[in-house]
Formats: sequence, C-alpha cells, structure tokens
Amino acid sequence: MLSTKSKYGLRALLYMGLKNTEDKVSIKEIGEKENISVRYLEQIFNSLKQGGVIKSIKGAGGGYIFAKHPKDIKLREIFELLEKDLYCSLEENNENNTIENTLNKYVWKAYNKNLENFLENLSLEDLIIKHNENQVLMYYI
Repeated sequence: MLSTKSKYGLRALLYMGLKNTEDKVSIKEIGEKENISVRYLEQIFNSLKQGGVIKSIKGAGGGYIFAKHPKDIKLREIFELLEKDLYCSLEENNENNTIENTLNKYVWKAYNKNLENFLENLSLEDLIIKHNENQVLMYYI
C-alpha cells in the first residue's frame, strides 16, 4: 500500500506536468488546486528535489520546475524517493523447507520484480498523455 506521501507527490508532479513542463509552479498553487497541505507538500518536494526530480527557483515569482523531462521521470524513481518500504522485504532463513523460504522464492521475489518493472516502464509523461486523452474523450460523450 502506497503512503499518502507518494500519492500526493505523484498528484503534485502530474499537476505540474499538465500545466506546462517549463512553467514554474508554486507549492501554494498545487496545494490549493489539489487540496493538499502546503506543509506536507514542502516535505514531499524536499525529497523530490534532493532526488533530482524537480528543482526550485528562488525569489519573487519563484516556484518549482522539473529537473528533467517528464519522459525521463519514471514512477519507480518517484516512489523510491518517497517510500520507505516500497517492496516486500525478504526474510533470510537458513532452513530450506520453511514456508517463509517458499514464499520468498515463489511470491515475494516475483512480486517485487513485477512491481519494479511496472514502475520502471511508466513515466510521468505517460500519465500526462493518458490524462489529456481522458479529457478529450469526456468532451465527446
């Protein structure tokens, strides 16, 4: 289960990407539009900034911009910056015939690998495109 930190972080980044990937966006604007606490966004953006996903522009009219193009920002990178325990931990056990070892071998390793592959193959740009496609479809209903 993803934390609200990851859910809000992804929402905020998607909001930025939908505005314009080159425009500065303030935390206050994102917080108001997406109904997210500005203080919480500051914590989230600090992690994303340290991880090289976004960068801040200081001064009057400052805000945040992407540090790289959204096509190069994978969901895996975002979630790994914001989550403490994204993947299932594998408990080490020296005995071969334990239930724990069977689950590690056949369930948790595959789960972790599939999750990693899914998140690595989905970029922020993919979400921007999907959101825009959904908006176009809504007008024709």
